[in-house]
Amino acid sequence: MSTRTPSEVAHLWFGEMWNSRDTGMIHELMAPAAKGIFEGGRTMTGPEDFMAFQKDFLDAVPDLKVELLRTITEGDEICVHWRGSGLHSGVGLGCAPSGKQIEFEGITWLTVKDGQIVEGRDFWNQGGLMERVAG
Repeated sequence: MSTRTPSEVAHLWFGEMWNSRDTGMIHELMAPAAKGIFEGGRTMTGPEDFMAFQKDFLDAVPDLKVELLRTITEGDEICVHWRGSGLHSGVGLGCAPSGKQIEFEGITWLTVKDGQIVEGRDFWNQGGLMERVAG
């Protein structure tokens, strides 16, 4: 059992895990049965599903950088406002590389128990981002 706080988990997730591409941290920070819920009803379960999503995103934006902008914590929940940026230079996420520099923001609401994410809800307009990239 980890003693990491929700804030520590969020900072590792939106810092070291994404920006250093440390996939080993996914298993460390995400519970095996963790649920991920995206806008539009898409869901995923556990680290393997998340790693497939992350791979697809990083195939499309290999130099992606994620910046944690601010957080609000209450008990075992933390709300994270983040920004992503990078060059859309690879195939992934359902559209051809555009060569465009992209920047987007979102909110992720995490529930953390025993130092691991057990649920995450993402709120960001992925469809709008892809329309801008494809257009």
